[in-house]
Amino acid sequence: MAKLKFTNNSEKAISLFIQRISENMQEVQAEYMRDLHDVLTNEPQGRYWKDAGTPRFQEVPGPGPGVHRASRPGDPPTVFKGLLRDSIKSHVVNVTNRQYSGAVTTEADYAATLELGGVNKTGHRIEPRPAWLPTLLYNRKKYALIATKGFKSKA
Repeated sequence: MAKLKFTNNSEKAISLFIQRISENMQEVQAEYMRDLHDVLTNEPQGRYWKDAGTPRFQEVPGPGPGVHRASRPGDPPTVFKGLLRDSIKSHVVNVTNRQYSGAVTTEADYAATLELGGVNKTGHRIEPRPAWLPTLLYNRKKYALIATKGFKSKA
């Protein structure tokens, strides 16, 4: 009778699997950051404002010194100081053998107000200027391909 020896490599396989998923998801997050940066570096189509960002802002008919062109409601926000766009960061939150959690964030405390609309710090109503969710939805197939890179499907 032949003797069989069984070697259990499941822990190593799980470790490699988790490593691959983590690498792919970090690549997805990096791509999302690049896409957001591109979306937030847009050519504005909205109204012109003199003294934008101050209590004495006023609408003016066109471009000129000290004039900022805002985005239209529904369009991604326009770069004013660049904090929203330039402070986008990506990080891993937690990785287990059941779940990967990561985040793409910004230091701009007004990001949610721009994305969803609301009242800003000066008490003015801001119509939504979404960028985060539309970017994610528009690129979801690309992100899915990156996330599954190196895995074969049963198709």
